[in-house]
Amino acid sequence: QQLFLDEQRARVEAENVSQMKDEFLATLSHELRTPLNAMLGWSQLLLQGQRDGAMLRRGLETIERNARAQSQLIEDMLDMSRLLAGKVRIEAGPIQPQDFVNAALETARPAAMARSVGLNASIDHGAGPVRGDMARMQQVLSNLLSNAVKFTEPGGVVTVTLRMEGKAGEDGEPGDRAVAIDVADTGAGIAPEFLPYVFDRFRQADSSSARRHGGLGLGLAIARQLVELQGGTISVASRGAGRGATFTLHLPLAAHGALTATRPEPVAGLLLAPPELSGMTVLVIDDELDSLELVQQVLAASDATILTATGAREALRLVELRRPDLIISDIGMPLVDGFELIRRVRDMPDREAAGVPAIALTAFSRREDQQRALEAGFDEFLAKPVAPATLLQTVAAIVTRRNLLRSL
Repeated sequence: QQLFLDEQRARVEAENVSQMKDEFLATLSHELRTPLNAMLGWSQLLLQGQRDGAMLRRGLETIERNARAQSQLIEDMLDMSRLLAGKVRIEAGPIQPQDFVNAALETARPAAMARSVGLNASIDHGAGPVRGDMARMQQVLSNLLSNAVKFTEPGGVVTVTLRMEGKAGEDGEPGDRAVAIDVADTGAGIAPEFLPYVFDRFRQADSSSARRHGGLGLGLAIARQLVELQGGTISVASRGAGRGATFTLHLPLAAHGALTATRPEPVAGLLLAPPELSGMTVLVIDDELDSLELVQQVLAASDATILTATGAREALRLVELRRPDLIISDIGMPLVDGFELIRRVRDMPDREAAGVPAIALTAFSRREDQQRALEAGFDEFLAKPVAPATLLQTVAAIVTRRNLLRSL
């Protein structure tokens, strides 16, 4: 009888998991198709040619906004996949929490303004330092802020509070003190029966086709696991549906006085002046013609000679004949991929050709893909989609480094 009851429970649990996966796949299809519809629709309208300057700008802004939304969906799925496989690497060190709090606030501000949602902050600048990964903590807080703004009606307010909690120990030791970060909103709230499931992956309070808010239901699950990997915890409180919610991060203090310098990230949307490449030859390799043309256009004003190839065989011939000063290559190509291509370049008997600086530009965006590309012989790694400014910064840095080495 016990075996029979256990089998029944296992069957019910399997059916529930199967239903959750079906709902998730339906949601995934919807969430990917929605921005795709806007991008394709506006692309077709703009291609018809009957447009003024205002319509052109509106269309391009819509395409960019929806492309970024789709890119974020893909990143969420990849992050969850890495977390489930135990392949997320945390580069933890002492960091000041106000740094990633302020960065996340600036990221969330445009969306808050667009929805007419107030964004307030109360920051204790003496709180910290904590031990964590700066980029991952900014990702967690940006996720919480994005959720709060999305579920808050126009006229509502989202408030971020950075504070110390607990009691200090003796002789200046941390004791049981920690840093707490509250993200509170006046929005939709959470029903009491759903509170225990808020951080479960693939779970959403409303997964029906009539739901008001988009998303895959992965963001909070990712946030919890990233925080726990860094020794912290995350909790949620809500007085019920329609009465707002508060998510709280609890982060352990780092050793007293320990701080690491943080490197500012490039501003992805900012268009920079092209690097000075006069007299240089750049070889761009990609089997996708649209991607090939995009890189050509980004480098068009750099005064460089741009060579293109759609496969490894053609690219190797151009390296031997033209000896380019820089290679920008895709990884996923038929017959011979980018890994093998750069190995063959590095093995060339002509040492000048073999030593050409090379950038991998690829849709394979995992950390292990980056490591494999660098081990194969690439000097830099960029994941698609890449912002023009990021590509220009990378090209400028690699050219500067090359010129410095030649002058020594």
